[in-house]
Amino acid sequence: MTTTLPANESLMALTAYSQTMVYFLVAALLAFFSLIMIFILYVRRIMINARDKKIQALQFSFQYLIYEALVESQATQGKAQQLIVEKLKKEACKSSLHQQTLADLIINLKRNFSGDAEKQFVQLYHLLHLSQYSLKKLRARRWDVRVKGIRELVEMKQDHLDTQLAITNLITDKNPVVAQEAQMASIVMENTPLDFLYHLQQPLTAWHELSLHHLLLKLDPKLVPVFTPWLSSSNESVVLFSLKMIAYFEQQQACGQVVQCLSHPAASVREEASCTLSRLTLRHTPEANPETA
Repeated sequence: MTTTLPANESLMALTAYSQTMVYFLVAALLAFFSLIMIFILYVRRIMINARDKKIQALQFSFQYLIYEALVESQATQGKAQQLIVEKLKKEACKSSLHQQTLADLIINLKRNFSGDAEKQFVQLYHLLHLSQYSLKKLRARRWDVRVKGIRELVEMKQDHLDTQLAITNLITDKNPVVAQEAQMASIVMENTPLDFLYHLQQPLTAWHELSLHHLLLKLDPKLVPVFTPWLSSSNESVVLFSLKMIAYFEQQQACGQVVQCLSHPAASVREEASCTLSRLTLRHTPEANPETA
């Protein structure tokens, strides 16, 4: 007994010492990694501030050149305007930051104007080949970059065939945000809007429906499609959306197909079809003659 107690006490002391060292090392590592994170955040903050200051400086110099180019274009000074455009091109080629800053500036300035002034900003955007820069974004790995590229091309009215095809390829993108952005862009850019509904498998969200409706209201009424082809869609949300649009745009020629939807397997479609028929009937019912009432 006298020989085993000291051994047990030594073992316990060694175990306690080992545990203490482990706790100490863990605490030291946590403190070390915390310091590293603080350092990284500090450096990142410095880099962001430096980038913001550079962007502000670029915006100031670009804005002066842009307005000068617009003034020269109005004064029909072709050579002077060409020199300014070439100078802006050289600045844009320096880095992607220069290109993006110039693109954002022209787009933001364009939103504050209308008529001929707005067209001048769009023309300048294309003269500087910024539309090609936006087009390259459609092939980016990051989904937010692809979305930004789509919005820029739509905003600056880049409706060439190659652009339409590039955006159409994104309609079935794996990222739902990119896909929806491409779908809404197709409404504005294509002569046959809403063709993507034929192949849409995901359900339309309420936000998506509102966005599509908002864009349809901006179209020339002659370009608003008749929604009857989508009443036979296997996507229930597409059928519901089509019924709502038939009612809103008062497409009386669709009454026969809407009646067929009253026997649709989905109760929601049957209910919406009934509401659509009621709206179409009420809007085209002759008012009672007050003299015969």
